[in-house]
Amino acid sequence: MDPEVSVVMTSYNHGQWVQQLIDHVLAQTFRSWELLVLDNGSTDNFPQIIESYRRHPQITVIRYERNTPITAILNHGIRTAHGRYFSLFYSDDYYLPTELERQVAPFEALPSEYGVVYSTGYRLMPDGQLHPVPCGRHRGNVLHALLTEPRFFPPIAPLVLRECLLRHPFNESIFVEGEGVYAKIALGYLFYPLPEPLVVMRDHPGSMGKEIEANLRRDVLRYEHLFGRPDFAPVLQHLRGIAIGGSYRLNGWQTMRRGRNYAQARTWLRRAIGHNRRALRNPRVIAGPVISSLPRAIADVCMDFLDRAAAVPPPPVSGPETPVEVRPWS
Repeated sequence: MDPEVSVVMTSYNHGQWVQQLIDHVLAQTFRSWELLVLDNGSTDNFPQIIESYRRHPQITVIRYERNTPITAILNHGIRTAHGRYFSLFYSDDYYLPTELERQVAPFEALPSEYGVVYSTGYRLMPDGQLHPVPCGRHRGNVLHALLTEPRFFPPIAPLVLRECLLRHPFNESIFVEGEGVYAKIALGYLFYPLPEPLVVMRDHPGSMGKEIEANLRRDVLRYEHLFGRPDFAPVLQHLRGIAIGGSYRLNGWQTMRRGRNYAQARTWLRRAIGHNRRALRNPRVIAGPVISSLPRAIADVCMDFLDRAAAVPPPPVSGPETPVEVRPWS
């Protein structure tokens, strides 16, 4: 009998975490799943660690000899998998024990127009603290919200109906599409939110979220593809500038905070205004070009002050970093 859920995990040089992460899948309270581990050309000890799981009847390992666009290997994994639902995540993240159980249950009661059940989650900081991740709470047609509220939900949080990803595969011209695939799904399917956090994203120096310039290029490219689709509603074309401008705004501020790259930040924040004049209502869009034009020593002092005053992360919350039980192999 085919499993209900196909968990598709991509990994590249995450050998230090993969055993813990697979154990988190094994510990799920929902048992009708398969796990596809897609090793994207790892050069660390990941291949050796994953060998011990090859005999597990619910785990399939697929190795790619070269580092390949994540969109391409995800599409391959989706075509290979058998589940009615798909759950996609990266091997530096993990699920809490009831994640699959809590997300499968609503699908049984929802109308067939619903294609995604999503939730919020935690971010695991290097010091071991868990911080809540902001998340939308929109039900039904969420396309407008996806385009106007950046960081709508953690990209690993949704459970997706199989037909959604077969009808709207990942765009293989982009190395990683992230949340972009959900905007395509939202063109024809409804979304359902859950209130509790069910996933954990690990914050570390190698996180893809730290690749600010690359992430901006990908954001702009996926928006260009999305708004250029023939099935994209003309009535929403006015959101193009808001969506692209939002990416320039977020990444412009991030490159100031993380890299103190003031020249780049000034360029991106100006482009945010060029795409969406309403961006001038955002205090960071106003302050960014001013601070980035100051002598570097003064700009650094300003950013240090703002980091302390306004960019303090949310307080840590109590939550399980690891499941309390790892179920035996069946």
